[in-house]
Amino acid sequence: LGLGLYTFGALFALRGWRRSRDAARMQADFTAAISHEMKTPIASVRAMAEMLQDGDPELAERYAPRIEGEMRRLGATVRNVLDAAQIERGALAVALRPADPAAAMTAALEGLQPELARRGFEVSVAIQPAAALQPLDPDALGGVLVNLVDNAAKFSPPEGTIVVEGEPVSDGYHIAVLDRGPGLGSGNPERLFERFYRGEAARKGAVPGVGLGLHIARQVIAAHGGTLRARDREGGGAAFEIDLPSGTPS
Repeated sequence: LGLGLYTFGALFALRGWRRSRDAARMQADFTAAISHEMKTPIASVRAMAEMLQDGDPELAERYAPRIEGEMRRLGATVRNVLDAAQIERGALAVALRPADPAAAMTAALEGLQPELARRGFEVSVAIQPAAALQPLDPDALGGVLVNLVDNAAKFSPPEGTIVVEGEPVSDGYHIAVLDRGPGLGSGNPERLFERFYRGEAARKGAVPGVGLGLHIARQVIAAHGGTLRARDREGGGAAFEIDLPSGTPS
């Protein structure tokens, strides 16, 4: 009995040590990734700002959109970290009110398309109005859409096309963001929504990111009572699909 208890205690301690080691490694990887994600746009903006000091109007025209894009990237990283901290504390909140998902999607895409066009991407949009207003936080839904479209751009081939669809369905509203990138890769697609997880394509392609965007997006959609899932597309690429429920906002 004594040997059995000793063995059990040793195994329990070993498991605890492994969990602590894995947590420390995850924290170190996260810190390194965040540092890289923040340093890169800061260094880029600083370099372009120094070049603009001469007052050359041609340089200003060329670099102004790039500076805006880099600041957008930096802002997205900061928002992801803050949102992840809220989720960790159980404090993520959405302000639901009667709204049309189509209007929220259109507003989000209007701010995103110029940057995507500058990067050579085409966005094919097919958005239909909802059959009725739904319980929705338009800003939060817009943030999720921006996240998914930006994610699609990261994995799409140069000058590729990203498709954004939105349509009413019998029990709510369906949204899809489609790309023709490498797809989800091997393994369980549910892991893509885990905090800090980086998929096979992201790791092999050294795609920028810290593994928070999809985790946050799923939590935001869940706060709406909806679902967010991922699948491989027939013919190649990935599809991220949102289903929002119909109902009356409380």
